[in-house]
Amino acid sequence: MHLIPALLIGSLASPQLSEEGSLLAAVPEEAFALLHVADPNALRSRAELNDWVALYGSPDGEPGLHALAQEYEEATGTDFDGLFELALELHGEALLFFTGEVAGFLAEPPPNRAALADVLNGWLTDQPRRTVEIAGGRVELAAWPDTPGTSIERTGHFLAFLDHPLALGLYSGDSAEAVLEALEDSLGGLLGGERRAPVVAGFLAAGGGTTRGIAAFVDFTPFVGMAEKALREAVESVLPDPTGLLGLEGGTWLFATADVSPGTHVEVNARLRIPEGTLAAELADSLEPLPIMLPPDLPRGTWYACAIDWNVSRFYATARAAFEREEEGGLIIVDQGLAAAKALSGVDPVEDVLEQLEGLFALYHVLDPDELPLEGEEGFGFLAGLVDGNRFLDAFEAVLGVGGIGVDPIELEGAKTYLGGRDTYTGGDDIAVKETDGGLSILPHRLLVSFSRETLVRGLRALGRVEGAGLKPSSQLQAAFDENAGAFAFAYAELSHLRTLALLHEGKPSPDEKDPFDSQLTLAAHRTTAGFEVRLYTR
Repeated sequence: MHLIPALLIGSLASPQLSEEGSLLAAVPEEAFALLHVADPNALRSRAELNDWVALYGSPDGEPGLHALAQEYEEATGTDFDGLFELALELHGEALLFFTGEVAGFLAEPPPNRAALADVLNGWLTDQPRRTVEIAGGRVELAAWPDTPGTSIERTGHFLAFLDHPLALGLYSGDSAEAVLEALEDSLGGLLGGERRAPVVAGFLAAGGGTTRGIAAFVDFTPFVGMAEKALREAVESVLPDPTGLLGLEGGTWLFATADVSPGTHVEVNARLRIPEGTLAAELADSLEPLPIMLPPDLPRGTWYACAIDWNVSRFYATARAAFEREEEGGLIIVDQGLAAAKALSGVDPVEDVLEQLEGLFALYHVLDPDELPLEGEEGFGFLAGLVDGNRFLDAFEAVLGVGGIGVDPIELEGAKTYLGGRDTYTGGDDIAVKETDGGLSILPHRLLVSFSRETLVRGLRALGRVEGAGLKPSSQLQAAFDENAGAFAFAYAELSHLRTLALLHEGKPSPDEKDPFDSQLTLAAHRTTAGFEVRLYTR
């Protein structure tokens, strides 16, 4: 039904909840996903004080909002304005659930019941309807128009409007029978109030109903079998049957919350559970805390950076040991490929390459108007930690030799560097020549890659701790990095550099309005004993 964006607009504060007396009792037994909102009125109170909401509700933000609405409507065939209309009419508990066949939206009837009923009823468009009565509620069922060419094509799709004293709602599915069965199940639970769907039990156990904002829960366990089948088919004839190795059928779920606050603050928190003591958990342990000295490795002028610390050699060793336990000699094809690669180049892919990757990988973009402004791909730099840079360099040069690539290295900031040459692009009758001076530098413990020589130089100077070349300890990126110490993955962006892209026009908001783009976006992910925790926020 594509109602999730409307509920996201209504980010809220939730009091402690139980299933009794709640719409949660209406969630069908077969549901695997749930999105819950307790008090939309709280959203409107906070949203009125949020600078992002104010911006996109102003003439300055209208172009960006219009572009978003157009893209959404073209992709889904759903009226974007209808989502806002629905959000404005929510004044009580609301939830969205998904089963294998049906999606359902339910809302607590507000004081102005007729207004919300009219909005929901309007989603049935002008299609022919039939009316039935279920458990004291009126249900109007209609076929939705086909929507070919959209991301979610509807053909033979049905939508039902529910008008019941305890709830107003919409249910959609690919058959009228499935929709009506889900409605009967929901109303039976709502009127009985004694049953608890597994997804609701998981939702409440994970903390649903105790946090502010929107709360969502997805149980991935029902899909483990399908995922394992796809994995088995993907590696067939190359690896042993991996079915059952990961252990995700022991209970894998995602719990997430989203909220807005006064000012520029928007925050999303998520927890992904992975069963402990399984191969999946062992593989996840290859994600390790980032080094505390990462920001100084980034050049001054870095406005965007993302990094991860992934011990790939540990991941490989863990996966290899698991496959060997599963089937002795099952990695023959893999080993044959590795041996052939070593025979051809003299380079051992595991010992000389994989095991030389320390685990740190970072991508950043430099933009410094005070020196040489770098735009687009030319400002990107990539660095990776190396255990033994000399050994990695020997392997790299051996591969170049086998490939017949004659590139002579130069010394750049004391590092052995390979720069690109002249590339020629042909378009129609015209021939354009572009000078590509990017390349890579290999240091004792770092690999540095960039599309431009200028970015390489900046990166090398930062790594060499040249005075003023790296990010300062007082930088905003450093503060965000310190705030999320222990994360295995980290991303940061100064949003002022995205203003034009997001608003689709030049300039800032009016002088008398706050500019929320004068803020930062940060993401951090931590490994926990139960799985992963992720936090995404603006400040």
